[in-house]
Amino acid sequence: MAQYTRRKDGRYASFVDNGRDAETGQRIRIPVYGYSIAELEDNKAAVRDALNKGTYANDKGYTVGKWVREFVEVYKTGVVESTLNDYNNIIKNHLTCIEDIRLQDLKKSDVQRCLNQASKYVDIPRRIKILLNAALETAIDDGLLYKNVCRSIKVSAPSSSNKTRALTDQERKALPNIDFTSKEKAFLYILWYTGMRPEEARGLMRSDIDLRNNTISVNRVVVYPDKNQAHIEPRSKSDAGIRTIPILTPLAAPLRDFLKEGVGLYLFSNSEGNVMSYSTYRNFWKRIYNKINLALGGTNDHIVKKKKVAGIKATDLTPYVFRHEYATILYYSGIDIKEAARLMGHESTKLILETYAELDAKKSNSTSKLESYLSNY
Repeated sequence: MAQYTRRKDGRYASFVDNGRDAETGQRIRIPVYGYSIAELEDNKAAVRDALNKGTYANDKGYTVGKWVREFVEVYKTGVVESTLNDYNNIIKNHLTCIEDIRLQDLKKSDVQRCLNQASKYVDIPRRIKILLNAALETAIDDGLLYKNVCRSIKVSAPSSSNKTRALTDQERKALPNIDFTSKEKAFLYILWYTGMRPEEARGLMRSDIDLRNNTISVNRVVVYPDKNQAHIEPRSKSDAGIRTIPILTPLAAPLRDFLKEGVGLYLFSNSEGNVMSYSTYRNFWKRIYNKINLALGGTNDHIVKKKKVAGIKATDLTPYVFRHEYATILYYSGIDIKEAARLMGHESTKLILETYAELDAKKSNSTSKLESYLSNY
């Protein structure tokens, strides 16, 4: 057995020869360490075995947390700020259970455990997997790993109770009779009859409204990197988010009435004519929500209530309910999947396909529709 000298950190050190660099001709020596000579020899044997099998990779000491942060910083520079904030939120709040694990030591069970802990949050496990999978694939390309343990993990779809829903029949009947201000009604009806994301509606400018051609152009979003500032993105969530949407008949009158009052540069601005701050927007939506809640028979003045309590009738009514309602309108209007994806600003048809499939199932199980059809057969 070879003689080794113990380092100051208590480890023995050696190397495994891996030939010569094709460009420089210098010998490639892979450092190997162990806290005992027996461990060192075992580690050297493991490296030689991995080299022979073509599975050797050197993670250069990266932990999962350090690598994912570097991956986002280096490879995700072109994403919009809202997406970047989403990545950082996942790293900060949902990777804590694995962030200190060495890349080369990460196991499939570690990732699965991380996803299980986040399963109580709507859609977070899927987003964790997307980010981790991309980061680990890049680690392979950079020679830090030879295997992506995240690749084959299956993420369960959100339960039906967690999925965004469309409006109920009671809500559809109540909404036109509620005494909204012209600004509140215009905002709500834009969500309802264009399917815009709320951050897209917040970014609308007067110049985006073309009443001659009855269209609205979506070119930007307003996001909140933190609660103290609003940030204007020059485009939507993706390039597909830049689109032109027709002004449907139910939206036309509320929008025209609102514009007649005289709006500034931004449609839904604060009292100073600037884009809404986080607190201004939150209070604005709260007023809309409370009016809907009261119209449905509620009494309490609360906006964020996830569990059913006395006085809260609109328990899960969010701006995204109106976006889902628009997808439902497209479905029952016979709009094909590709056009529906374009109108809603999706990069692919995947989410529209899922929505349409759910509606197909409901339609096929609708006894009333079958009876209506048979009555005219």
